[in-house]
Amino acid sequence: MSPLLPRLFDNKITMLQELRVQNLALIDTLHLDLSIQKTGLIVLTGETGAGKSIILQAINLLTGGRGTSSWVRNDCDQANIEAVFAIRPDHVEVNTLLAEHSLQDGATCIVRRVLTREGRSKVYVNDQSVTTRLAGELTAGLINIASQHDHQQLLNSRNHLDYLDSYGEFWGVRQQFTKLFRRWQQASSELRQLQEKEQDKEQQRDFLRFQLEEIRKCQPVPGRETELFAVVPNRQYQRLHAR
Repeated sequence: MSPLLPRLFDNKITMLQELRVQNLALIDTLHLDLSIQKTGLIVLTGETGAGKSIILQAINLLTGGRGTSSWVRNDCDQANIEAVFAIRPDHVEVNTLLAEHSLQDGATCIVRRVLTREGRSKVYVNDQSVTTRLAGELTAGLINIASQHDHQQLLNSRNHLDYLDSYGEFWGVRQQFTKLFRRWQQASSELRQLQEKEQDKEQQRDFLRFQLEEIRKCQPVPGRETELFAVVPNRQYQRLHAR
């Protein structure tokens, strides 16, 4: 058995819980509730033309795949595809990406794609609008579509470290290192903020010292403001004082 298979078939892998498709090609309304099936393999079967490929196309659209207005069902203004994923706490890549873009919403991630008759397209993650590029980066850790020429992924350098860590059984060590690295990043950021605050204090101290020196040079005495008010007309004094 390939060393990748235990990880691929781990029942703790992030799972697709629900899929909703509306007005896409031949599909009027489709709702797949996969949360009942906690573990194992789910197979969609049907005769030619039943819509299996449309379901795969809908999932592909959630990954940021290109869509056209011709895919919108006839006599409909727009098509909607929505998927609900369960996110594990130890899924570092996905959780980090969600946190960096302020998209976290508990232990679930809802990805939605809208195609309009006019050709416009929008993607939402947890009800927040995102770019298709960000949707692609996020769903890369949520969806893996195996199709023809899928073996060409071996040439994608982005996957090479995953292959090596899977073969060497280093996933546990990798996750520990990732957590430590994130903690170091956070500590480094906090240290940098403290240093910047200290620098701001020094600048503020220099400014106040300069102001104090200027006030001393003027040699102010009690009652000077009353004398000025008596010499300078009220309006002119107020205007000078405002300056």
